[in-house]
Amino acid sequence: HCVDIIISNNTIIPIEFNPTINITASSTDNKGCTTSLAVWSSDKYLKRVKRIQRLTLALTSFAEGMSASKAGRSSSTTYYSGSSYSYGSGRYHTGSSISHTHTYNAGAAYQARILAQQRIENLSNDLTNEREIKELGYLKKNTIYPGESISGYVHLKRIKGKTAQFIIDIEG
Repeated sequence: HCVDIIISNNTIIPIEFNPTINITASSTDNKGCTTSLAVWSSDKYLKRVKRIQRLTLALTSFAEGMSASKAGRSSSTTYYSGSSYSYGSGRYHTGSSISHTHTYNAGAAYQARILAQQRIENLSNDLTNEREIKELGYLKKNTIYPGESISGYVHLKRIKGKTAQFIIDIEG
């Protein structure tokens, strides 16, 4: 889970803030058992985001590739049942026949591959933008000067509980 935080320095001295050191969190369940929650560093959180995004991109690329590989191909089956008269032989023919036709449209296949590549590229760009926004918003080690404020979020390991407690200890 991500927790949004705003810290203002209302003192006359600069404050050194490091979320992994200055924030402690815990969760208490219905039975009163308390569990400490680790605050993730920016690097650890962004590695997780990148790993999830790589998996998303890989699965999407696979699906797009499978879809594009089937594009341009079509098949049809024609069933004929009945009788016919052949004038040359003077005979009636009865029975049935099955005809399978497979076609390939190279233009449609090419267009499908181009569209699939464009969708994959768009997704990759969207994921990069999302990761950059997450990186900018994540709280990192920072100096907060008098009269200044910082805001951002931190990620905590999720544990089910009834209550959560966050303590931000800045220079005691």
